Amino acid sequence: MRIAEVAPLYACVPPDTYGGTERIVHALTETLVEQGRQVTLFAAAGSRTRAELRRMRNEPLFATWAREPWRGELAQAALVGEVLKESAGFDIVHFHLGSFSLPFAAACRAPSLHSLPSTVHPDVQWMIERFPRAHITARSHNQIEDLPEECRNRIGVVYNGVDFDRYTLAQAPGQYLLFLGRIAE
Repeated sequence: MRIAEVAPLYACVPPDTYGGTERIVHALTETLVEQGRQVTLFAAAGSRTRAELRRMRNEPLFATWAREPWRGELAQAALVGEVLKESAGFDIVHFHLGSFSLPFAAACRAPSLHSLPSTVHPDVQWMIERFPRAHITARSHNQIEDLPEECRNRIGVVYNGVDFDRYTLAQAPGQYLLFLGRIAE
């Protein structure tokens, strides 16, 4: 199976210091490679993977904020455009761009999946309602609980995986805090 994993361009995959979507994309990509799948990762420069890597920017967007003004949606749109040009060469394209990629689902020449990485705000709901044929996954039932039932019923829930080998269990108290979850207002 030929799979395209499409990561946001804000940080490299896996991120050096940030633990969000890009870390999840890395864990998924590496697991698929271990399973013998043919995987291509579309990501920012600095990304590391055993999959085939298509670098879409010279630097992650977060690295350029201080020295150059930019609008992230332009880079993300260019990323989606590049993926769509190659989409016929894949059996499935998995976009990790939230609702941003939903309008492009119909133009993709392979089946596509669109993962929602964060809270479903009204603008995200608006996108979900406008593109009912897009295949969408959420990270939890809580994430989509406020959506109308007709939207909720067509969104699959796939919980984030955790690479437990990355974390060492300390039997005694230490000088650290481990938080698994989300802090939000």
